[in-house]
Amino acid sequence: MSVNILADFKENGIDKNEPHIVLYTDNEYEAGMIIKAKLEERGCKVESLIVVEGKWTLVQLHDMANYGTGIEKVHPRLLYVSGDMLQYLNGLRNRPEEVAQLKNEIRRRANGQKGNREAQ
Repeated sequence: MSVNILADFKENGIDKNEPHIVLYTDNEYEAGMIIKAKLEERGCKVESLIVVEGKWTLVQLHDMANYGTGIEKVHPRLLYVSGDMLQYLNGLRNRPEEVAQLKNEIRRRANGQKGNREAQ
């Protein structure tokens, strides 16, 4: 019994993300609020929380969050989104060039990740 959560947040003004596995519960809302509270205790501003079903390791969840690795195998669900993040996502509709840049960055990171793993 556990819940996997990918958390996007700002810490000291820097965008970050972290994977979390909350044990001993299957209540996604409860798990999300635990992660949100812990991040806020560190002084972070939580932007979004995403639930990823299935049995995954922290490394696998990290790779999903940072490189998109394996994300096609799951159906992630948005659990929480801040007002700022919602405004940003809605604004992307009016900025197709920024969407293209984001997609290119994701591809670049995914390709870099594959290269790093092959080198090991």
